[in-house]
Amino acid sequence: MAFKVLLLFLLVEVFLPGNYETLACPSPQYLEIKSRGIIQCSFEEGFFGVFWYNSTNYISDLPIIYYQEFEKKGIGYVSGEYDILPNGSLIIEQVSLLHEGYFTVTFLLSKTHETVVHKVLVVVTVHPGHSYPFVQGCLNTPQCILQVKEEGNLTCSVDEVRPKIQLEWREISKDEKPSILFERQQSSVKENGETFNISLTSSYILDIQKNGTITVECVVKEEFTNIFHLETQVFLLYQADKIETTEETTVPHTSLKLLWIIGGVIVIVILTICCCYLIRKVLKRQSERNKKTEIRYQVVSSHDTQPEKGEHEREAVQAKGLPSKETKGATDRSVHQKTPLLEHETVAGKGELDLTEDTKGKTCGFIKQLKEKYQEVFDDSNAKSIMSWTKYLKENVFVESGMELLLPSKEKEGIENWKPIQSYRDIFTDFEINPKRILLEGMSGYGKSVLTMKLAYDWTYNIKASPLKQIDIFLRLDMRQVNETESFFQAVKSTLLPESTNLRESDIESILKGSQSVLIVLDQYEKYLHKNPNKVSHFTKIVSNEMLHDKQVILTTSLNYMPTELKPHCTRIRLTGFNDEVRKKYLNNLSKDLNGFANMEVFLKENPFLRDISHIPSFSSLFVQLLNETKNNHSYFSVTHFLRFMLPIMEEHKYNMESKFSKKVNKKEEKRNKLGKEAFRILTSKDENSAWSKDYLVELLGPVYLDQIICSGILVAATETKKYKFKDKFFCEWYAAAFLANNVCNNTDDVTTTLDESDLSDLENVYRFTCGFRSDARQIIGDYLESQEDCLAFSMLCRLEGVEDGTKVNKIIRRLCEDEFVVGGEDLLLEQKSTLHLLSIACKLKIMVKRVYLRNCVKHVNLEDRTITLTSGLSMSVAFELRELEVFLPKGEIRDLFINLLKLLAVSSKSTRLRFTGCDLPGSIEVGPILKGLSSKDIEVRWKRNKTLPEYCLNLETGRWKDENGEVLRKAQYDAMIQADVDEYEPDPMV
Repeated sequence: MAFKVLLLFLLVEVFLPGNYETLACPSPQYLEIKSRGIIQCSFEEGFFGVFWYNSTNYISDLPIIYYQEFEKKGIGYVSGEYDILPNGSLIIEQVSLLHEGYFTVTFLLSKTHETVVHKVLVVVTVHPGHSYPFVQGCLNTPQCILQVKEEGNLTCSVDEVRPKIQLEWREISKDEKPSILFERQQSSVKENGETFNISLTSSYILDIQKNGTITVECVVKEEFTNIFHLETQVFLLYQADKIETTEETTVPHTSLKLLWIIGGVIVIVILTICCCYLIRKVLKRQSERNKKTEIRYQVVSSHDTQPEKGEHEREAVQAKGLPSKETKGATDRSVHQKTPLLEHETVAGKGELDLTEDTKGKTCGFIKQLKEKYQEVFDDSNAKSIMSWTKYLKENVFVESGMELLLPSKEKEGIENWKPIQSYRDIFTDFEINPKRILLEGMSGYGKSVLTMKLAYDWTYNIKASPLKQIDIFLRLDMRQVNETESFFQAVKSTLLPESTNLRESDIESILKGSQSVLIVLDQYEKYLHKNPNKVSHFTKIVSNEMLHDKQVILTTSLNYMPTELKPHCTRIRLTGFNDEVRKKYLNNLSKDLNGFANMEVFLKENPFLRDISHIPSFSSLFVQLLNETKNNHSYFSVTHFLRFMLPIMEEHKYNMESKFSKKVNKKEEKRNKLGKEAFRILTSKDENSAWSKDYLVELLGPVYLDQIICSGILVAATETKKYKFKDKFFCEWYAAAFLANNVCNNTDDVTTTLDESDLSDLENVYRFTCGFRSDARQIIGDYLESQEDCLAFSMLCRLEGVEDGTKVNKIIRRLCEDEFVVGGEDLLLEQKSTLHLLSIACKLKIMVKRVYLRNCVKHVNLEDRTITLTSGLSMSVAFELRELEVFLPKGEIRDLFINLLKLLAVSSKSTRLRFTGCDLPGSIEVGPILKGLSSKDIEVRWKRNKTLPEYCLNLETGRWKDENGEVLRKAQYDAMIQADVDEYEPDPMV
């Protein structure tokens, strides 16, 4: 294919001379480092092809990415480094210094049009930490005052900036005659890794007739203002030498008078503020003490001793023109925004802050203690633990799960319309998202909690690229830790602040109500509701917008779980997990960060069963870190097979591959079973908040085994209670499955009762792992699942967990593929997911599937990912050998969906027949690349609108429908058929 592309352009360049043009792609273009950059172009729609090169030698070089006939290709697209927008613009997923230089793009409107060539210079930029230059002699502010002599030097500088900008000094004056003359402007540039430190020193001479204040500024030269707008204003105060008089008196200079005036104004303002403060203190006193004594007492007394005021008292204070709590809170916010707590700043130790002076001090102390608490959480894992938060929250490792936004205004006939979101940062910038109440939903393991921890991480460490830097106060509550607490402020104090804090609940309430820039995250909110059904609390009032209605609130819940009190006024966002491209990027990022086992895709290719669960972010984190430590090269035929080998090694945390697995199992089987019993109790009672004291665990498991699983990160201590619990539900499910396997085998008479007490959808992994532990347990669980409604595919998936012979697995899947796979819109989500899982296994094993029937469940086609998105939110790839794909959609006209399905099959499918039933298709389609692609793959397209009408086949040469006799469908026949009723029916089985 690469040869064909090169040959095409050699021919074009020989016979059709290139036309160099720059209007469509302006140059230069500036892209910020370590961010997503777009080289903007605006090509005419419907073009034949766009080819991008990372050099000017487009004649002999191969394109890094190109878009031709509805298909994106190229080494840059495969690696995930580049992408193309519909208008031909080039996307660089993460800009680096390697992208600085010339890019060339060649544009073909059609095969017969002349080639148009654009060369674009890309300049990589790095914005400095401050939006103004530093001036020597001034404080770190964008404005300052300097007292100067008639002659001297002025120096300003900008650090950590790219490219090499130039600075200049200039006067700000309305007078034609300058008051200051700059001479010998000397600039210095020091390289600082990827950035530069720029400094400018200029000598000056003042016009001595212009005594007083002269305003100058240090700015970026005009040719760089389209990149940066940096300026610092300096007010130069000049005072001539004192003039002696006959009476040996002195005449004050005009500038000295000005200084006295400014100083007097400042003193008056300070005195006014102090008076207002003291008057406010007096108004809050209930006694009739002497005013002078009362004020003296208030100045030295603690603010914590003052009684709380109601709303009516605040209104009375405001009516007298005095600052209210809200006004004061706003002032405190402005102070905080100017002086954010950076990572390198000294943070006061616990209990060292004097939080009793006033609201300002309390707000600053509250923020500091919050950040201290979050830092404890990030560092809570043992230094040797492979499950440390900081390992996969860092910017160079973290990769987001897929996300979608529900657009309620575009819902049609009960079908939810979900729009993809590029980044979690869009939650705070997308105009379609209501920022006040947001529901973040997703299946277990898809990264809801990790995402909220990423928000906390960004806020704690002031990550520049994150929108969280604009948030003054960030509160993340794990609702499993809240228990039955009804007070939100009590929960904040008990879980997010140190025990030594002097803040009261009323202080926290006052701080939050006085701050506008507040983000609250209630993680796993449904766990709180399960334990507190029908209870009215602060949390339910916050969710229903009755309390803290002006604050931003994000709730995370299980997929499709909608709290009743939230629905009328919320935005719904759901996580869709890792697709192949995102998972690959994440695994490679994490592998590089750990300096080992770089090519994760090779291992997944050799172990296709693990690929099917590696889309779960939490599993991927464990997955890559374990393999990095072990350098494992074994082959596995199920997830359980992999975990049975890896988790005991994780428990030992020694990664000694020479020791035998069987010995480890036998040695610790009894202790694992005890821990599994506790895990099973947690899951079946939905009491995921259960935690145990260390004394209880030592007695239950023994000190040695307990230390091993704590060190490995399987159990972690809750910092607020000092009790231990499972770090992730994934581990809880594994140990519960080990217990369940023994339980169902030893108590076969009670198996139905045991399983009926379990929730099928919540315990998906428990059932799968249980079947992988013991063959007799697999038989019992499999029979039970087959007796349940809508569980055939899941039952088969569970049975496969116990098969550790690759040949047997291949035979079972081959036998399944000889039958029909049905995915129905009314099926359980678990059954849909299991069916797609089995199809993906067939794809990895390169086994042809006879037939797939999608019944009323197709939502849209994603041409970029080459997948079909179902109404449930799941995605189905068609990159496997498939004899027939049938789509039933009784929803009337589906032209766009129909065309996109044809495009998808034309570029990526290995199907031989595409069949549509029940829906209205266009009477014909335009002859072009789509039909040529289908014809080249010998794909047959059929349409049967209902069971009484004939079936038509699409002529790939003419784009018209024809019946089995070869007769073309006429317009009159088409119109009559469209008017007929649509009857849902089961398709005829293939012969």
